[in-house]
Formats: sequence, structure tokens, C-alpha cells
Amino acid sequence: CGDDTEPENSIASYLVCARAGAPMVEIDTRVTKDGVVVLHHDSDVLRVTDFEARFGTTKSAKVADLTVAEFQSLRMKDARCQGADVDFMRCQGATLDELLDATAELGVTFFIDYKAGDLSAFIANVKAKPGADRRMLFFDSNLDVLTRIHAELPEMALMPRVQSADEARQLVATTTLPIRWIHGDP
Repeated sequence: CGDDTEPENSIASYLVCARAGAPMVEIDTRVTKDGVVVLHHDSDVLRVTDFEARFGTTKSAKVADLTVAEFQSLRMKDARCQGADVDFMRCQGATLDELLDATAELGVTFFIDYKAGDLSAFIANVKAKPGADRRMLFFDSNLDVLTRIHAELPEMALMPRVQSADEARQLVATTTLPIRWIHGDP
């Protein structure tokens, strides 16, 4: 809800949603080379940042190949993000930790679309933030991933992804996970 006025996956875009009263907002997460969970949809940063201007074409632009310092040195492709005096909430890639801090008093829950990366790093990042697990809904199609999330973060809500009504019925009949929602892609 914030990416029509603010750059995609910026803290500013999530603040727009939270301040508008959205009870839940989807976030896309990935893990950097040094194990920090960041907010980013694509596997690489080329579409939304100035990566090529900063690093050229010889370095990998994949989030998983960047350190968090490299990731956060990038600026969003937005006219308001030019020059030295920019709003970092709008213009810099953000970490999950920064988002949780910025929205702590706003009562928003985050629907985690975990794109890729070391799941242990995600779990460690959430465990390091007391109460963060109660502000998240973890979404995945892999029941082994959801089982691990539940084992390590039992307060986090889970939402499995299914491809059919039959798959949903089978999941409900057989799972021991505390499932309150199912995401269906018929």
C-alpha cells in the first residue's frame, strides 16, 4: 500500500501502510552474504537500485552476494534519492530489524514472504528481537520450513501455501501445526 508513494521495500513505504491503519502488511525478505535479513523482493537489486552506477557490472548484484553494508550503500531509483542529503527511510534498503524498530508502536503485523536465504539467519534475527515473532505471519509452501519455524519460533503464526482445494483438505486433516490460515493458489 505504500509503494505507490514511496520506493518499494523502503521503511517509508511500510510506514505509509502502518499509519494508514493496515493491520497486516506483506514483506519480502532475503538474507545478505553476512547473514542479515533485509527487505527485498527480487533475487538481485538491479530493478530498484543504483547498483550499476555504484559497482559497475563486474560484481554480482544478487542480494545473497552482498554484505548488508553494500546493500545499504545502494540508493533506490527514485528522484528523491539523488544527492548526499537523502531520507534514508525512503532511499536505502532496509533490514528486518530496522523495520521492526520503526513500526514498533504502530501495531502492524507482517506477513513474511521468505524469498530465499539461510533460514537460520532469519530465525536468529527474529529471536534477537523480543516479541517480534508475535508480530509476524510466516508464509511458505514447504511444510518442513513451517515445522522448523514453529519449533524455533512457536509464537509466530504460520500460513502454508497450497495449490488446490484437495491439498488444503489434506493439510488440514493431517498437520499437527497450529494453522489458522491457508494461502491457496488454485
